[in-house]
Amino acid sequence: MNRLIIAKAWLIMIVVSFLLSSCNKEKITEQERIIEDLNSQILLLKAEIDIFKETDQYYYQSGTDEFINKNYKSAIDWMNNLIIKFPTSELLIYAEKIKDVSLKILKSRPIDASELLKEMSQSTQGLEEVLEFIRKGGLSGDISD
Repeated sequence: MNRLIIAKAWLIMIVVSFLLSSCNKEKITEQERIIEDLNSQILLLKAEIDIFKETDQYYYQSGTDEFINKNYKSAIDWMNNLIIKFPTSELLIYAEKIKDVSLKILKSRPIDASELLKEMSQSTQGLEEVLEFIRKGGLSGDISD
């Protein structure tokens, strides 16, 4: 008789465990759906944030930050993008000044061979830019076509 009670108790525990596990599977599926919805909303919000970044102030601030951090090439790139994308911006005067100062600083620097090679590898026109720079007197010596 004891064995029969124990067997029934085990059977009841197995059935209850099965029912609970199927409930958990439904909950997990629902939670996965919610997570997918939230991920979709996050992607949409990121796209909206990118749209808000497309302002002249954003480009100017990014270029100014690069200038302050002595990343003059990047500062020039940011300011060039501002000039191209926002030709009527009130910040154009300031962007031009930062760009001009950055160019002067870059031209006054001695050339570091590793920096030159790095820039060449990053640029599709790297070799032409380097040769033009050298022709304009950026390095001592004579280079001809």
